[in-house]
Amino acid sequence: MKEFYRKNKLMLYILLITVVATSAPLYTDFILFGEDVGATLGRIRAFSDGILRMLPVRIQPLGNQDYGYSAAAFSSDVFYFLPGALYRAGLSLELSYKYTVLVFNVLTAIISYTAFAYMADEKLAGMSAAFAYMLCPARIYSVYMAGNFGELFGWCFIPLALMGIWALYSKKDMRTALYLLVLGYSLLLLSSTVFFVGGAVLYAILFLVHIRDNIRKESIIFNLKAVMIFVTVNLWFLFPMLSRMRNASAVAPLLKAYIRNYGVYLSQYFRVYEFAGVSSDTWINGTESTRAVGPGFAVILVLISYIILCFVRGGRSRTANRILALSAVFMLMSSNHFPWDIIQNKNLLFSIILAFTEMPVKFAVTADTLLIAAFAVIISGYRKELKEKAYTYIIAVICLLDYILFQFQMGRIMIGRAFMRGEDILNNADVGYVLIYDEAAVWRVSELVSAVSLVVIIAIIIINNKGRKHADGND
Repeated sequence: MKEFYRKNKLMLYILLITVVATSAPLYTDFILFGEDVGATLGRIRAFSDGILRMLPVRIQPLGNQDYGYSAAAFSSDVFYFLPGALYRAGLSLELSYKYTVLVFNVLTAIISYTAFAYMADEKLAGMSAAFAYMLCPARIYSVYMAGNFGELFGWCFIPLALMGIWALYSKKDMRTALYLLVLGYSLLLLSSTVFFVGGAVLYAILFLVHIRDNIRKESIIFNLKAVMIFVTVNLWFLFPMLSRMRNASAVAPLLKAYIRNYGVYLSQYFRVYEFAGVSSDTWINGTESTRAVGPGFAVILVLISYIILCFVRGGRSRTANRILALSAVFMLMSSNHFPWDIIQNKNLLFSIILAFTEMPVKFAVTADTLLIAAFAVIISGYRKELKEKAYTYIIAVICLLDYILFQFQMGRIMIGRAFMRGEDILNNADVGYVLIYDEAAVWRVSELVSAVSLVVIIAIIIINNKGRKHADGND
């Protein structure tokens, strides 16, 4: 960590400024009234009650609601340990909520910078991509307009999963890819199944694209090993959730509306000003006050400029083009042009698939992350063509433009969104969650398997690292 700080301290200071800017709604004496904030606050209170009573803490789902076990917007209780512990220690519910958002804003900045710098192989490009990612209108909506901690956690860890995919297919570093894929996808799963589905679909598409390589013995062994480690480490979580999905009533409430209405218009990705929309349903009011889904105007501007330059002078980046093609797939899947209604209400299996997806608009998260990754690769590609000073100034102008346009969205959120203080916060947290005390015996077995697997994996990593250091010393 000291070495990482020494080499990257300037970039980290810039990202710290970004964290301060994107955390503006936290410097108040109120909480913005997000669409899922009541469920989030309720889970914090429930988790705080279970910290000293059980391990792991499990919260009973509510009937006919789209959160909890067996529901699309499932948020693991793992990351609620921080706000739950703060609330248990005596902090107010408001401060426990805000400190958690602040901590994960910091983690998002660090992880996104590390991931995008790794993918771009250039620090300034990685910093500008992390800057755009932090200010991404879709992320700001998730954090402050939705108020859903599952989405907050998901935005934090999806760059890590993408970094693992990059290590596998671009760097051909199998050992690093294995660690990053298992870690990234595990954290993504424990954040929200909705975000995990987007990452899983991405991995599946790339697996099929590289099918010739993936049918080789080494690749088959790698994928089987990654899946086995992933499943065993997360079995404590997967088994209870999947066993409950057999109940048709668990997914039925999620399909009460025409699901294509919850897809976005593709034009929403290209809007210059992303204001503070409040709806995911385009059928109600078109795009008048629908949620922000784009990666930000600066990102779109760079990507369109790149496409124009490709036609004017050639010199295309194959890597950037592939990422853009993947992002186009997810943009289509997030839209109401994709025929989601073909599989709606056909049978229980399809209903479960849609339940994990929740609504098409959620695929915009994966699309935006890919667009920002392409943004990083494109910027780094111009590094060789420009002088150091010119390159730095261009990145500074891009970041400044992104920040200026971000102020329109943040200003609209701060002055136009309903809020709550004091007793209103406690009243909205009174969702009615209760803890699960009577775990089935097979749940305990799955927890034991996960615990033993995790200990064994950590031991193997430590032994391998010591072995490599010893070998390097002999050399």
